[in-house]
Amino acid sequence: MKKLILCFTLVFSSLFSFAQYEPLVVEGAHWSVFAQGLGFDIPFDFIMRGDTIVDGKDYKKLYFCQNPAYNNSEQLYALVREDSITKRVYNIPLNNPSLSDFDYMADSCGVGIEQLVFDYSVDVGDTLDFCWLDGEFMDTAVCVVQNIDYENVEYTGIIKKAFTLKIDAEYTRHDGTIDMYTVWTKFYEGLGTKLGPILPEVSNGLFAKLQFVSYGIEPDLTCSDVNSDPVLHSINNVFTSNNIKAFPSPVKDILHIEADDYIARGSYKLCTIEGQIIRDGQFSGYRTEVAVNDLPTGIYFIQIFDETQLLAVGKVLVE
Repeated sequence: MKKLILCFTLVFSSLFSFAQYEPLVVEGAHWSVFAQGLGFDIPFDFIMRGDTIVDGKDYKKLYFCQNPAYNNSEQLYALVREDSITKRVYNIPLNNPSLSDFDYMADSCGVGIEQLVFDYSVDVGDTLDFCWLDGEFMDTAVCVVQNIDYENVEYTGIIKKAFTLKIDAEYTRHDGTIDMYTVWTKFYEGLGTKLGPILPEVSNGLFAKLQFVSYGIEPDLTCSDVNSDPVLHSINNVFTSNNIKAFPSPVKDILHIEADDYIARGSYKLCTIEGQIIRDGQFSGYRTEVAVNDLPTGIYFIQIFDETQLLAVGKVLVE
C-alpha cells in the first residue's frame, strides 16, 4: 500500500510540475549543438548569461559561440526577454557577422528590432504568424498548431511540452515556377527548438544545419566562460538599411554617417549594448558626424531617424 501511495505521489508531482509554465529565458541556460560539416561536426554552444536593458525592458544576453572559443570571434548573438504572464518570448537579433550562416532570425526578421519568436499560450487549431516564417525558402506560409503534448526530447531524455506546427508554404524558383510543400516542425516550452533557444527548425530549404545535443542550467559554461562582451579586432558595418552607412569601423575619433537619400529632419542616437543613450543629435542632408574619441572601447548601436520614423539600426566598434 505504501509503494502504491508513493508511486501515485511521484506521478502526481510530475504531472503537477508539467502544469506549471516553464520559462525559456533563464540565467545560465546552456544549449549544446553541432554544426554538421563535411565528414566532421563542429561543437557550438548557446549560453544565456548577463542582463541588459533596452527601451526600459529587461533582456538576457544570448551568446552563440564555438567551443573552445575560436579566434576571439564575436559571440553576442541576440537579446532575449520573456513575458511569463502571456507566455511569449521575444528577441532582438543582432546580426552577428562571424556567424552569418546561422543568423536565421536576423535574416528573416530584421536587425535591432524586437520580434516575437515563440508563443506558448497557443492552443490546437490556432494560426501563427511569426517573422521567421518569411524565410529565404518561404515566400508565403500558413502555420497552424496541430498538436500539443508532453514528450521526451530526442537525444536528451528530458520531457518538455511540445507544440507541433503544420506549415503550408510556397516558394518561387528562379525560373518563376512555384513549389508547394507542407512541413511539420516543433517548438518546446522552456527549450525553444532542437536547433537552439531562438532558432526555428524551418530554415534554408528545410535543411537543419545544426543538431541538438543537450540542455542544462550552467552545467559547465564554455566558450571561455562568456561573462563580458569580447573585445573585437574588427566588425562589419552592419545596418538594417543598405541606403545608410557609418564608417570607419573600428573608429577612434569621428564616426561618419552617410545616407543615399536626403533626410530633411534627421536625427541619430548612439547607445551602449545596455541601451543607454550616450550621444544624440539632429542633422539635415546626406551626412553627419559623431565624436567618439572620449568613449570606452566596445560595441555601440546607432539608430537613424527621419523625424520619428526609425530608418536604420547599425553597430560600430569604438577603439
